[in-house]
Amino acid sequence: MPKLHRVVVTGFGAITAVGTWPGTLFEQVCAGQSGIRPLAAQSPIPPISMAAVIESGIDADPKTTAHDRVTQLALTAARLALTEAGLLDDAAVRADIGVYLGTGAGPSNTLDQSYRRLYLEQRDRVAPMTLPRGIHNAPASEMAIRFGLQGANNTYSIACASSATAIGEAMRAIRHGYSRQILAGGTESLLTFGVLHAWHALRALLPLAALFPPIAMAW
Repeated sequence: MPKLHRVVVTGFGAITAVGTWPGTLFEQVCAGQSGIRPLAAQSPIPPISMAAVIESGIDADPKTTAHDRVTQLALTAARLALTEAGLLDDAAVRADIGVYLGTGAGPSNTLDQSYRRLYLEQRDRVAPMTLPRGIHNAPASEMAIRFGLQGANNTYSIACASSATAIGEAMRAIRHGYSRQILAGGTESLLTFGVLHAWHALRALLPLAALFPPIAMAW
């Protein structure tokens, strides 16, 4: 029977529609605060008028904002987690860290914008960085590049179980001695015109017409 290693969490980072960690997230959740609110009037996404939108907290560094929103969220949360673990300024230790990341839809904003350029605006090309920024492993890859994480780099896309699977697989890798440290979690950014219409076609959005006509809620 191989020796199993103890697995512990040394740092946590999150950026959500109800706050960040470290920050106001825990207090907001305990207070029952909802992050769901009406979408901005200048950017409606029919048939959706309400959603849980992250309106602040994303790193303003141009190296972050140049990427798809789903990658921006991952980079911000990763920085928060590494900071809380005391590893942000220790490049030598970070070099041993792996990345296990879950995302169901990946960089959907990049793909949505590219399709708009081709089909709606009828342009003959898309942005040169569309592919490296639009594939599912873009957030995990950029996290490794940005923070110098040279361990195993894995992306899991298993619908709603993506992030839980990434965390579970990271725990197993450490427990069985394949890795010493892993930055694990998930990222999602589904508020794009095409993706929301796809969920609406699946009848997976909850209508609230009886309470607040005529709006819908996206979870």
